[in-house]
Amino acid sequence: MDIFLQILTIIGLCLAGLFCLVLLIGFLQPERLVNIVMRMVGGMQGLRWRTHDGWPVFEGGTPAEPGDPPLLLIHGFGVDKNTMFDLARVLVRKHQVVAVDLPGFGDHVMSDPADINMDLFTNKLEQLLDHLGFDQVIPVGSSMGGAISSMFAARHPERVAGLCLIGPAGLEPPVETEIYAMGKREENPLRINDLEDFENLIKLNFTNPPYIPRNLRKALMRKAVAAADFHEEVMMNMSEYLMDGVRPNLSRIHCPVTVIWGGDDKIIHPSVAPHWEEGLRDVEMNMIPAVGHSTMMERPKEVGDIIDRFITRLRTSVNR
Repeated sequence: MDIFLQILTIIGLCLAGLFCLVLLIGFLQPERLVNIVMRMVGGMQGLRWRTHDGWPVFEGGTPAEPGDPPLLLIHGFGVDKNTMFDLARVLVRKHQVVAVDLPGFGDHVMSDPADINMDLFTNKLEQLLDHLGFDQVIPVGSSMGGAISSMFAARHPERVAGLCLIGPAGLEPPVETEIYAMGKREENPLRINDLEDFENLIKLNFTNPPYIPRNLRKALMRKAVAAADFHEEVMMNMSEYLMDGVRPNLSRIHCPVTVIWGGDDKIIHPSVAPHWEEGLRDVEMNMIPAVGHSTMMERPKEVGDIIDRFITRLRTSVNR
């Protein structure tokens, strides 16, 4: 009995020590704790963190039906693949999913921002597909990731079976947001210099902003401030395409496209949606009311359902 009590005491002390360690990490390095939790939760749902040919990714799942192309999740400006995590958790139940950190973002280190532009993104994505052995994919691009996905589809049509765009950049909206007005003045509207900038950007991205503990907000802000100059140069390199540079290339996109827009998007106004419809050959538009720019984070289930229906439509078009 004494031995049993000693064992229970040791287990209790170990659990208490682990709990204290978690609290300490959460206080001193909250972003690290979030990453640990995301990897644990993602791992339980079939998402694995890997590096492929220099690309940090998380991936998992299998095609719902033989021949379904993998879904390639591509994040927006100033963030990383983790912004696609909630959507990936929905999609991985039925589909093969790969979410990437673009060069210069997240854990995908590049030393010189002058090298990062649309040509680099599209060329590197093609090399990644070759490395992974994917003949075709369905890019799912958010914001800047939508512009990159569109240009990849225009430049490499044989590698894209279908295209999913979430609040995509690349066409100037008829209703000008402050973000676009600043871009025209060659200012970086997404630069973060302090906690106020960070919190304002959260409000711009979400209709219903998620709760972020203050320690984590500060940690994310410090990371964004440290990368501000680097990302500002990337923004300038990409500005032509982000403002309206995708428009002349729409006619080169031959695959079916589904576009998803948040009805309350304050960054890229949804008034531009008809311009995408006019420029693309085969497109369906999905407007989700009462949601902001980060639609896949606010409504991952709804976005996932739209993508499910889109993939079903792709199978039908292929079978015909």
